[in-house]
Amino acid sequence: MTNARISEGKREPGDERLDGIFFINDIAANKFDHSLRLDDQVKHVEPKVMDLLVQLAAAPRQPVNRTDLLDCIWPNGGAAMSL
Repeated sequence: MTNARISEGKREPGDERLDGIFFINDIAANKFDHSLRLDDQVKHVEPKVMDLLVQLAAAPRQPVNRTDLLDCIWPNGGAAMSL
């Protein structure tokens, strides 16, 4: 089972670094630089892959409607042309 959570770490005034970080189990995902970090390993993913992870992490353990998901990631209908 996957546990996703949005980071709510302690922040100093003016520190926005945590705003774009969320966790999927032990993997830290940074939506701004499109990176996934586990321990000392960092992998970068394509922006659309990160968009997908952000959408799925926003509603952990909830079913996601395919059409709604595609509309969030390709808001201008780009997905319809590639399917």
